[in-house]
Amino acid sequence: MLGKKKISILSIVLIIFSITIMLGIESAEARHYSGGTTVPCEITIRTNILPVYYGQSSPRNNPDRTYYPGDAFHFIIQYAGSSTCRNFTVHPLQSSGGLTVISHSGTNYESSQSIAAFENTVQQLCNKNAGVNTGCVFGHAEIAITQDELNQTHCATNVKTKTKVCTKTENKISLTVSGQKKVCSTIKGKLKCFWVTVSRTASFVPSILNPNISVNVTKENLTDSDGYTIRNLDGTYYLWDAINVIHWPVYKWQNERGGTLETVTTKKYDLANEKEFECQKKSAGTCDYTLEHNHIAPWIRVFDHGSGLTVYNGTSERDLGIHSFQYRIDLFNIGRYLNTTSGSTDALVVKYEPVYQNHAYNMLKDDHWWAYGNRPAVALHYYGSNGGGPDDSLGIHELRRSKLNGFDYLGYAFDPVNKVFLNETMSWDSAEPITLQRLEDRCSKIDFDSTSFEVKGNNTNNEKDSAMFVKSGYGKIVFSYPILRTMLKERFHDVTIDNSLQSVHFGGREISNVTDYTYIYPRVKFHTSVKVIATDSEVQRNQIPISIVMNPQFGKGAEYTQDYICKKIIHDTLDDGFSDIVLDDMYAKENKKDGIGFVNLKASLTSTWFPNYTGTFFTNSNYTQWNSAYLSGNNSGFDQSLYKNELDIPLNFGLGALSPYDITITADAKSHTFDAETFQFYSNHLFIVNLDQDNTLNVTRNENNKNLVTINYDENFGPIEKLLVNGKEYERRCKTGCGMIIPNNGMVTLEAYNIWEGKAVAYLVPTESEEDSIKFDESSIIWYAILGLIAAIMIWRESKRILRWLGFSTTD
Repeated sequence: MLGKKKISILSIVLIIFSITIMLGIESAEARHYSGGTTVPCEITIRTNILPVYYGQSSPRNNPDRTYYPGDAFHFIIQYAGSSTCRNFTVHPLQSSGGLTVISHSGTNYESSQSIAAFENTVQQLCNKNAGVNTGCVFGHAEIAITQDELNQTHCATNVKTKTKVCTKTENKISLTVSGQKKVCSTIKGKLKCFWVTVSRTASFVPSILNPNISVNVTKENLTDSDGYTIRNLDGTYYLWDAINVIHWPVYKWQNERGGTLETVTTKKYDLANEKEFECQKKSAGTCDYTLEHNHIAPWIRVFDHGSGLTVYNGTSERDLGIHSFQYRIDLFNIGRYLNTTSGSTDALVVKYEPVYQNHAYNMLKDDHWWAYGNRPAVALHYYGSNGGGPDDSLGIHELRRSKLNGFDYLGYAFDPVNKVFLNETMSWDSAEPITLQRLEDRCSKIDFDSTSFEVKGNNTNNEKDSAMFVKSGYGKIVFSYPILRTMLKERFHDVTIDNSLQSVHFGGREISNVTDYTYIYPRVKFHTSVKVIATDSEVQRNQIPISIVMNPQFGKGAEYTQDYICKKIIHDTLDDGFSDIVLDDMYAKENKKDGIGFVNLKASLTSTWFPNYTGTFFTNSNYTQWNSAYLSGNNSGFDQSLYKNELDIPLNFGLGALSPYDITITADAKSHTFDAETFQFYSNHLFIVNLDQDNTLNVTRNENNKNLVTINYDENFGPIEKLLVNGKEYERRCKTGCGMIIPNNGMVTLEAYNIWEGKAVAYLVPTESEEDSIKFDESSIIWYAILGLIAAIMIWRESKRILRWLGFSTTD
């Protein structure tokens, strides 16, 4: 029952999509002539063209009702003649050219459902047409498969001209129906009647397409599991690269004719075939395909019928060179050959031999107090990959990529002579293209192309960190190495990282060390705290505007540390690009800050000075507290006599040079510049600003000797720049306090002034008579004498050594 319903539905579809042609409709009225009457013979022919199905849903015709060789169609020709026709005749159906009318039940290229549906349609149409001189001619027509059959010609010789004339034979079917009508007319007064033959012919000439087919054979890029393109910008491939070859045949209605028109692909290649796919549907439509393969990110594509991909791979060095991929595509119509096309592409497989230069440095913009707290980084200049393999030109090819997705490091230090391996783990923190942020501190004019270095950190398929140079250019990799706590606790020195950047499972090798470097941390404290506090005589915060500015002492030969680093890197690497990269990852040159009543400046090491005398080169506190003996030892590898100038000194030592500053502090409307030639970064610094005129000078008297007084240092007042005793300037230094003997026979006024002209005063009144005031403690005198004698003996014993140290020759 269900089958009959399908057939009925298909029959309706056949009727709806049939081609109807009506021919030869005679007038139904009798025509009256003078002297006679015509007996008409009306003939009507209706041609219905219906589709043939191969399978349940594969029509053997195109959607625009054109045909390919090897297609077929159904036809129903309905005819009718009026009852007045005499000798009504239906002539045999004619077919010509490449059309063949066959018994409907005899075809092998039609589904049983299609046959049943057509027979049902015949019954519906032809039963309605039953009657006198009416009927149907129906059948199944096959279109020839070969061009020879479809392009037949008929030749005949012209009797008169004796020339051979050839005409193309039409591919058509035709049906002729004839009858006779009676015509009577009066001729010369007599009525004469005679029978005239009337014929009508219905024909159908299918539009048959040439089975033209072409193919596009191309290479399309895939991406690896880290998200990077598996192909060099110059079109070459490395070993182990997935070469994705797409073959894409093109012929008309290829997606609509699935199930009847099909292609067969023949490939010729000499590389490993890793994976392949071809869209071969048994019905109309395209193929949605997702390529999934080892080390390749899923690749999605919609393929037309007959198109597909093949992933090839060069697996060993014998595969280096040019390889050709040749494709032949044969087009068939239900297994019968129609046409052939071919296409090809090639690929050059080259060796992977990257060329790098690097410079390791400390990420000073991390702004940690110590170098050990900042992240270590390496700036990279990738030049390209060396060529020179089979079919490949020599030299560095700038448009070939290099992948960085691994590293192998060793971290160690010295204690102080023995090598100590560090237990902390260094990890990949980030990889970054070069995009300069602080253009004002540039020291070269390199144009960085940020597109040369790709980082796919957001790729969800990433199993580990990676980066890719897609062409020559600059980039950087930053690591995390948490050694600060260990270094501050153990006081190791010469912390060293030996690191190799690697390409893992890339370029035909499981692991390739592409560039190596050694980085030695400077044992340098790069920041310190410099505070400025404004106070008043009541030891309260004085809410006045204050500011501090620290500038290198340029007049003494100091320079910005950034400028020194710039020159040093160019001197060491001969690569201007590295200097800009390092400076962009450094703190700024400015050391200044403003506030109200209080400023806490995190001062950065921005001043570097190399005195002409090498003996005091390392008097910077960054080294003197620990390393003065070590620097002259055998293990340091540092000998000042080996270097002609400061740029020859290793950077990790050079950063420990002197850091002289001019420190300008402005308080309210007053300003003062301090000469900090020996500024220390190991210490925190405090500047007191006291402008008040009513400070109390802190003075104490000796209990045993009232003439002896001590002026104590007062942090709230600051260093004493000038001291007046009863209005007369005291000649001895009393900057941070001092002792003095004063007369006790009258009032004594002590006036102290700080550098800000703030004033502190003390008034001393007599306490005893003058005779009592000059008494001395005999026990104190005895102790002073003993200490003086001991000092004299020690100086005498060491006198010869001291003289030699001062440069005077002595004899034993």
